[in-house]
Parts: sequence; structure tokens; C-alpha cells
Amino acid sequence: MNSFELSHLPEPLLEFAVNGRHVDVRFGLMNYGPVDFCTERTKEVLLGVVGSPHSAGKLCDWLRRCESGIPAKKSRQPNLFPEFPGSTILGPFRCSFDVGLRHVRTLSQSMISRIVSEKDDETAVSLAVEAFTNEIRELAEEDRPPQVVICALPVEIVERVSNMRGQPCDDDSEDGEEKDVEDVPAIDREIENFRGALKAGTIALRIPIQIVWPTTYDNDAVVKRKFSELSTRRVQDEATRAWNFFCALYYKAGGTPWRMVRDQREYSATFMGISFFEGLERVSLNTSSCLSQN
Repeated sequence: MNSFELSHLPEPLLEFAVNGRHVDVRFGLMNYGPVDFCTERTKEVLLGVVGSPHSAGKLCDWLRRCESGIPAKKSRQPNLFPEFPGSTILGPFRCSFDVGLRHVRTLSQSMISRIVSEKDDETAVSLAVEAFTNEIRELAEEDRPPQVVICALPVEIVERVSNMRGQPCDDDSEDGEEKDVEDVPAIDREIENFRGALKAGTIALRIPIQIVWPTTYDNDAVVKRKFSELSTRRVQDEATRAWNFFCALYYKAGGTPWRMVRDQREYSATFMGISFFEGLERVSLNTSSCLSQN
């Protein structure tokens, strides 16, 4: 039998504003602010929103709720689930995230109905992509366009572009038993097809987009039971969702929330990270990797 040695590498220090150091992104931002923070200017991130009247309204309500902060999840591990302090100039990003009325675009109910009722899956995805792209294009042509456009997906469009019609399910079952589904990740691949097509269709507009599901911004959002059973998507606690969401918005708006502490000689290095995670069936160990060029 071959033998090998294991060693534990400590968490690397991250750099934040005022030369602050911390191993945790959230506590580093709370204590010091983002690494690109400058006291000589007040930073504002302009946001656009595209969705149905319901989803856009719910998202804007949640954005306003996040301004005053989201309480931490009740846990015996408070450092793992910290509160989200808020999204105003006094918050961890030291900037405001603002949505103007003219930067909110809503899809018509007739367009949503057309997408949902379309029998051909590829056509339904194309219609959804076209509908969102047209609204994002109008935002891009504004005199002062938003820096990031949030696509607040209505639940009915999420279900339709996920090709639910071809998936097996027993809606009448009430016994709570798990169903034997041969290809569980299929739905996630379908939503990725829509996501990739939407990003490809808007890349020429030069405005980053953030695609968000109803379950991120609406605690009362409900998707069909068959959809939630077949999808591998899981919802985090609300404070964690806020942290991840605003980190993404800040970064996509051109900000730099943090960076690794390193020697000047390391600026030409490429770092590779490898993560390990347990499969959904809890019998396999999977890996993923990412590269970062400095």
C-alpha cells in the first residue's frame, strides 16, 4: 500500500482597507472596509433591475431591507454565520447600493405568458433570453446607465426554462417518500443553458448582470414541489445570502473587496485553489479548482 503525508496549511491572510488583515472576508470587510476604499470620495453603486412587476418589486423591497442589516442565523457557530451589517455607506462595503426608478424595467405579463405557454423548450429559453436582453439594452442606452443589472427571475420563468415538462414527478404523492429520479442534475443543466445564453446575449452591452432566483430575495417564495425535488439548488440563511449577493455586486461594479497579502515578488505568480465537497448522495467526494493571476 502506498503511503502519503498530509499537512495542514493555515488560512491565508487577506488584505483590506487601511492595511487591515483578516482570514475571513466578512469580518475583514466589517472591521476595515474593502481594500480599494478611499476616504476622499463617496462611492455609490448604481443598480438596474429587470423582472416581472412582482419579482422586481420583491427584489427592491429586499434591497431596502438589507440597508439596515440582516440578523445572524441562530447557531452555535456565530463566526460561521455572522450578521449582515447593512448595505449603506456605513456598511462593510463603505458605499451605497442604489436603484433609481428609471433603472427598473419590468416584463409584460403577455410576454411572460408567452414564454411559459411555449411548448418547445429551446424556443421558450430563446424568448426568455430575448425578453431580458431587450430590457438590459434599454438600460445600457441610458445617459447614466447602471453599473450592474440584476435579473430578478420570476418563479414561473425559472420553472419554464428549467424544462420542467419533460421531468417525471408525482404531484399527488403525500407520503413524503423520495422519488427515484435517474438524472437529478438535468434541471440544473437546463437553467445553466439559460444563464449562459443570457450572459452571452448581453456581453456586448458591456454591463455586468447578476441573475438571482426568487428564493434569494423573497423568504416566502415557493417553487413547485417537483422542481425543488429535482434541483440540486439549496437556499442558505438570509444573512449569508446577503453577504454573497452584495460581494458579487461590489465586484461586478468594478470594486476590489479584498486581496491576498503577498510580497511584491509574488505579483507575477498564479495561484491555484482546490476545494473538496461531498456529493449529494453522500457517498462520493468531488473536487473543483480555480486559478487567479496576479
